[in-house]
Amino acid sequence: MCKKIILEIFNLHKSFNGLHILKNISFDIHKGEVLVILGPSGSGKSTILRCINGFENIESGTIKFNGEVITTSKTKWELVRQKIGMVFQNYDLFPHMNVFENISLGPILVQKKNKSEVLENSRKLLERVGLLNRGDFFPHQLSGGQKQRVAIARALIMEPEILLFDEVTASLDPEMSREVLELIFELAEKGTTMIIVTHEMPFAKAINDRVLFLDDGEILENNSNFFNNPETEKAKRFLDIFEFKSHKNEKSD
Repeated sequence: MCKKIILEIFNLHKSFNGLHILKNISFDIHKGEVLVILGPSGSGKSTILRCINGFENIESGTIKFNGEVITTSKTKWELVRQKIGMVFQNYDLFPHMNVFENISLGPILVQKKNKSEVLENSRKLLERVGLLNRGDFFPHQLSGGQKQRVAIARALIMEPEILLFDEVTASLDPEMSREVLELIFELAEKGTTMIIVTHEMPFAKAINDRVLFLDDGEILENNSNFFNNPETEKAKRFLDIFEFKSHKNEKSD
């Protein structure tokens, strides 16, 4: 049985300083699906995520969430972002708040939830991401991988229906990246709906249900068998570069 479509993008266009960044972007995502967005740097991958979550304005096009249009002048993005969570490359934690406070702020301030209930949920989430003993630490006392896991916990506590991940391992060393990627795999196994922008190709290959391949602001492929059967020459060249780098790294090891 086909799962429910929870996010739909129709004919999305975005320009910036005269440059056409996104060109006629259309796709959807089903509940429980992991959609990975790949493409060269500057192809518009992160911009798509920022448009979905209202951090970037669009020139034209429509975004529907659970059948309702969210790209209108009346959209209350603070409500949308409770259901479409986003985890950024740079963690975006409040430096003057400890881990518990960073995680608990949204449910208490935005969702008006009971503080003791939120703190209990925070503890459960910190245990889930392996950081229960870091609850009283401040961001400057954490490693990059730990900060990113806190950022994921902060998104999860809002109980979103979709999680957006924007190059969350880009600034991490390999060991820290492994910690974060393992957590995202766990979320996928539990049926979390996710859209992931990444340059971590082995991770993308292992976790995706479907790949969007972008180049120069356009979707060239919407492919559930991208790594085994790319359909375009640009995608084949993109994967060839990845394979070449992998072999080069294996030899250097």
